[in-house]
Amino acid sequence: RIDEIFDQLSDATYYTKFDFKSGYFQVPLSKEDRSKTAFSTRDNHYQFTVLPQGITNGPATFQRVINHILGPARWKYALAYIDDVIIYSKTFEEHLLHLNEICTILKNARFRLNPDKCEIARTQTDYLGHDIKNGEIRPSPQNINGLLNTRLPQTPDEACKFVKAA
Repeated sequence: RIDEIFDQLSDATYYTKFDFKSGYFQVPLSKEDRSKTAFSTRDNHYQFTVLPQGITNGPATFQRVINHILGPARWKYALAYIDDVIIYSKTFEEHLLHLNEICTILKNARFRLNPDKCEIARTQTDYLGHDIKNGEIRPSPQNINGLLNTRLPQTPDEACKFVKAA
């Protein structure tokens, strides 16, 4: 649950966010499960050998894999919400140790990161649509502005669509 994640993050001072390079594609499918992803074209028949994006159980499967990989670090100083991984620590020295351990874990699991999208040892960050700084967690201003600038429904049909989108 997201509120439990934010409770964990509120005591930290340093944060690192990791972004996986094509995260789902780094999860291999067992031979028995590959046929479940099969599709045909005019020319051939194909099946995925890795977890495809857009598959119904993809997010839950990826979450399970990441939770397993994080192991005992999970809920102590590392959390994942699907493919959004955050490492959190009270001191910089502690953060360096945590970073080293998580990087080793990910390397051993053969997960590759996208360095252009990773944020390392920040004292403030945004995570899951919230700004985090000095133990305070607030909705990101861009999310609030998006809500405030949303056009209100004018007809019953628009109201139904609006409620379904929420």
